[in-house]
Amino acid sequence: DSAAGLGLDVTRTKLLVLVVGVLLSAAATAVAGPVAFVAFLAGAIARRAGRGRAPVTTAALVGVLIMLGAQLVSASLPDNVALPVGVVTGMLGAPFLLILVVATHRRG
Repeated sequence: DSAAGLGLDVTRTKLLVLVVGVLLSAAATAVAGPVAFVAFLAGAIARRAGRGRAPVTTAALVGVLIMLGAQLVSASLPDNVALPVGVVTGMLGAPFLLILVVATHRRG
């Protein structure tokens, strides 16, 4: 209300901020490459480690540790085996997703 009262076009500004956010996310993904399950894993692991509460900084730190671990695994494979980091994170994320689905199904 204050911004609109000062003459700012709020709808246009919201749209502009949304477009800029999407473009920045797209640029980061294009540079880093598609990395599956990192956000999914980091938030869930941080939530479990924090007993139900997961601050953004904890989730970000867990995400960094997942990426570093996946990069370390990918880089330490023999020369004749080449796995991208996205494949390693997918291999970590798929079992975790199955565990969460089974646990949710058991709860009701």
